Amino acid sequence: MPRPKGGQNIRPSKSAIHSYYKILRDAANGGDVNAAAKLIELDHLTSQSPRPMQFQMTRDSQ
Repeated sequence: MPRPKGGQNIRPSKSAIHSYYKILRDAANGGDVNAAAKLIELDHLTSQSPRPMQFQMTRDSQ
């Protein structure tokens, strides 16, 4: 459902995000493999550094 016209975007607070991670961690510790997989995915996404551009066009390479 879209937000109402003129409504504000709602972003979760840092404490809310922290509590979501805790919920995932507790579920993973309890044996939920989907929660464990999501934690691994989030860790992988947040630990990657930005990739440098490999193919940069310069005047000499044209």
